[in-house]
Formats: sequence, C-alpha cells, structure tokens
Amino acid sequence: MDEHENLEQQTQEEQKLRQWWHPAFVQGLIAVLDPKEESLGFQDEFRLSKEALRIDVIVTANNGTIPENHAMAQIFNKHNLFEYKAHNDSLTISDYIASIGKGHIYSAFKDIPISDITISFVLTKNPRTVLNYLKDVRKFTVAQKDENSLIYVHGDVFPVQILVCKKDDNIILKNMHDKLTPKEVYETIKVFEKIRSGEKNVYVDRIISANWDAYKEASEMYPTLKERVVELEKEGWFDEIHKARDQARDIEKAKKMLQLDIPAEKIAVAMELPLEMVKSLA
Repeated sequence: MDEHENLEQQTQEEQKLRQWWHPAFVQGLIAVLDPKEESLGFQDEFRLSKEALRIDVIVTANNGTIPENHAMAQIFNKHNLFEYKAHNDSLTISDYIASIGKGHIYSAFKDIPISDITISFVLTKNPRTVLNYLKDVRKFTVAQKDENSLIYVHGDVFPVQILVCKKDDNIILKNMHDKLTPKEVYETIKVFEKIRSGEKNVYVDRIISANWDAYKEASEMYPTLKERVVELEKEGWFDEIHKARDQARDIEKAKKMLQLDIPAEKIAVAMELPLEMVKSLA
C-alpha cells in the first residue's frame, strides 16, 4: 500500500469515527450549553447544499436569549456554527479555511448578515499548526489565557473560538472516545445524567458502547452505577450493543470458515449472516 492509499484509508477511518461520535457531540453540546433546550435551538448536520456540504451543529438563540452557563456562549450571536473533531483527530489549516467558507455559504443560503454568525471548533488535540498559520501567515490575533482555556481568533471575517477539551470542566465533550478508564466512565455518565437525566440518550449510549469493558468494570466498582445498570438493562439500553458484539463475533467465525474453503452460502445460513456480507469478507 503506497503513501497515497495509506492517507486515503486514514482519512476514511477518521471520517467514520467522527460520524460515529457526532450524535453524542450534539447531545454533549446541548448538555453544556442549554440542558433544558429552552433558550437555544440546535440544528444537527445542517445541509448547505444537496450534496455533502454540511455544518456539524448550528446553535441559535431562541427569542434572542443567550444563556451564559458555559464560557463558549460568551461570543455567541444569532447563528453559531460548530465544527467537531473526534478524539485525536487534528484540526488542519484546510479544515479551518473550509469552515470559514461554510460560514459564508450559510450566510448566503439563509440570507442573513455575516455579522450575525460565529464559528466554534471543538477538539481534543492542540491545533498548533493552525494557530501558527493564523498568527504568522494571516496575521490574526490569537488570544488564550492559558493552555487549557478557550482560544479566541480576532481578525477573521467571523468571531472564531477553539475549545480544546482537556480540563475536567469540559468532561462531557472531552471524554467522547474509547480509551476511558472505569472511573472516567463513571464520572462522565454521572455528570451527564445529573444535567440531562430521565431518558435514553445517544450520548450515554456512545460512551457505554465505546467503553464496554470499562463500563462493566465501573458498574462493579460503583454501587450507584450498578443500580443504574440494572435499570438500563430492563429498559433495553444494551440490546443494540449485545447485538453488535454478537455480530462481530459471528463475522470473525465466518472469516475463519472462509479460510477453510467452506462455501459462502453455507456460512451465511449457519451464521445467520447476509450472503453479501459473507462474500465481502473473502
């Protein structure tokens, strides 16, 4: 596999990871900005065209009211565009420029003033290359109180902020990945459910699915979480997780059967898998 193919495969994997975590990001953003969804509106994956040009989340002020329960809201205006980078996915110069371009398109698409728009990036890796580009090439002012705080970009067409989620006060957005410890799983779910409890939520589902072993361990370590596990099991929260894990196990068995030259048709029947799926494993 040459360098171009490696880069293309890496890009595809990053895109899949981002898409998988995207619903959790939407719910996490709601939790930290407006848990009751009274003051802000949230538009998920807003399409800028009939093709694949989309904005991750657009946060709008309902009735002109902007809650300031999170530092991110301090630069908010009427239309606030969010771009999310999955855990360990880097914000590149191209990503930044593309997001500014989306802001222009959104302004034209919705026929709203550019002055009513802000752009926010949420990520976990420090975007040093982008920051150097903004300061040294674009000659913008980049303001940051410390390495763990919000980064403000002054001088671009739109007010821009970059949230690098490293501090525990951003635990909901910071912990959207599959490398959590049992303690982190417990603390993340505890914080989220304190803010938005009482319903099955895709955010908690993603945290559990991505960190299943750590979650099961945490449920044994923390009595309150163990009680919650019993409730969630009864509510059918884990049905899809169990189904996915069972299918993954069956797929691995199917691969081994193919290596033994067993016909795909027989494997599909025996493992109760779609024939096309089995053939694609060859």
